[in-house]
Amino acid sequence: MKAGEVFSQSSQKWYELEWWKFGDGKSYFLHASGEIFAISHPLAHYLN
Repeated sequence: MKAGEVFSQSSQKWYELEWWKFGDGKSYFLHASGEIFAISHPLAHYLN
């Protein structure tokens, strides 16, 4: 999980064009970053 600063000025390196949609306009909501993999119970049973 991560959160961080929203870049709302066009001169900043990671500027977000629609920055007003993220969090409170100053920081991102806490959110997951990265990948997640899931398998169904029947598949797990079959692999076992």
